[in-house]
Amino acid sequence: MPYARDYSVIQVKALLTESERWGGHGKSLHHDISDRDSVRLHKSAFVNFADTNAVTSVRENVGSRRRPIWRSRDVGLYTATKSDQPFMVAQVLNSAFGQAALGLLDRYARSRIVIHAWSMKMGMGMPEMTMRVPSGNRVVQSGIGRIVMVIEGGYAQLHVVTAYPTVNTTYNFKFGPANLTRPQSLPGVEHTFNNGAVRKLWQWSTHDQQHGTLVHKWGR
Repeated sequence: MPYARDYSVIQVKALLTESERWGGHGKSLHHDISDRDSVRLHKSAFVNFADTNAVTSVRENVGSRRRPIWRSRDVGLYTATKSDQPFMVAQVLNSAFGQAALGLLDRYARSRIVIHAWSMKMGMGMPEMTMRVPSGNRVVQSGIGRIVMVIEGGYAQLHVVTAYPTVNTTYNFKFGPANLTRPQSLPGVEHTFNNGAVRKLWQWSTHDQQHGTLVHKWGR
């Protein structure tokens, strides 16, 4: 099944939970983390909502990533979705930009992408999406500037290594020519494969993540 496809919030929640078994830390360090540990570890986090009595069934892999063994398990649903991690990750992945970024994993086997995306807006008149940010010895709520996701392909399902919010409205590519390692505003993707021997940089053509094209900026 291709990686570039629509993902429901429930599917993303299951992927984030499953990825923790394979060394991922997006859910534990950037969603389920307590305010106290957020301050201690200096980690930004999505707003965390309590579980409800609502339950749905998800498939989970009890085998390995290369030899999956699937079973069904009941999980609780979150009460709100506006600013929690599964909803916001699903929004980015389901955007035109997110689908193009996931397409890189379909084209290049066993590669890794780092996605630098805008937080998706809820629409006119809706409250601003917020995040938890350590400030001194306490946690405050702030508007989300960007969302960063690290995702690996080459397996039966997406491996979401991490997904976290940041207050920054720009970002820096970690490699490439000087003009690309300066602060960037357009959504972008760092793409590595062959154990890091091959590196590419891509950027979305506009600030609108629902309309545009993915442009190759650097690397072969």
